[in-house]
Amino acid sequence: MTQKADGRFEPSDALRALLGPERSARLEAALRGADAALVATELVLVFLAAHEDRRRVEWQPAGAKAERWLASQPARYDARPLL
Repeated sequence: MTQKADGRFEPSDALRALLGPERSARLEAALRGADAALVATELVLVFLAAHEDRRRVEWQPAGAKAERWLASQPARYDARPLL
């Protein structure tokens, strides 16, 4: 997963590999109905909080940047069901 300079994440092969086949299929379905960067950014944050909480100190700066980008968007997306 590579974060863009403005804080967003885009769907990528790295994200799909991290998610595995079942969750990747749910991601693809979600992408059909929502902004790709919005879905991917929300999903990355939910994934990190759920699976990498013990390393929060490492990813928190990138997470804060992603949260700032999300705050500037007109909508939000609940990515929790994708996990």
